Amino acid sequence: VRRISSDDFPIVETVIGAGLFDFGDRDGKLEDARLQHALGVHLYKGKLYVADSYNHKIKLIDLDQRTVRTLAGTGTAGIMDGPVKSAQFNEPAGLAAHRDILYVADTNNHEIRRIHLKTGVVDTLTIRFPGEKEQSEFRGERLPIQRIGGENAMLNLAFTDGTRYHLAAGSPSEIRVTGAGKKPIVLGLKALQAGWPSISIPLNGLHSKGAITVELVLYYCRNDSTACQLLRKSVRIPYQRMETTTAPITLSFDLAGSEI
Repeated sequence: VRRISSDDFPIVETVIGAGLFDFGDRDGKLEDARLQHALGVHLYKGKLYVADSYNHKIKLIDLDQRTVRTLAGTGTAGIMDGPVKSAQFNEPAGLAAHRDILYVADTNNHEIRRIHLKTGVVDTLTIRFPGEKEQSEFRGERLPIQRIGGENAMLNLAFTDGTRYHLAAGSPSEIRVTGAGKKPIVLGLKALQAGWPSISIPLNGLHSKGAITVELVLYYCRNDSTACQLLRKSVRIPYQRMETTTAPITLSFDLAGSEI
């Protein structure tokens, strides 16, 4: 990140960074901190926001204190809304702020994301055109109300022809389940590989009624070739608790039919 003074004799200074081959993901004092392929910058209320693209993060530079810290993003490529510490981006680029909302061009996710600076929450912008009927912010698949009962209620995820595929090593594959218990259930790549291709998730601590949201981001490859694909799905499951034990909820996904 560079800056140029606007006086009669402009001076160019480096705010953060050391050179082309000296990059990384390091917060702290400006002279020690490092970025990786920084793209967008935006000055808002005296603070400088930077799209640290290859680190999949948004960084916040305090010019007075001469420090930089991660504002949002985990460092892993993905798409996940929620608190800034767990939210995910995929090579963010442009930035713009208005009324304490920082808008992010989340390049590889093809979305405009919003960071609510006062609440520390990230969401995805939904644009409605004049005359368009208002819809819910949730844009995934919705199931009919499911009946859930018993102490060992389960959610089963089945993948058609799953034995013909494997999860890509080192990928940001993840399954996140919210609405089940007090904290989100997050299964990362290692946990998914241990259970692939059929995954069972316990549904504990449910209220008497509500909705469970299942978000999948899976990078997987054919066993007999180098072809790899992406499965990204969001499913909302409204439920009602029952006194009696019920069968597990099963969601099926067609791996062969997913878009590359």
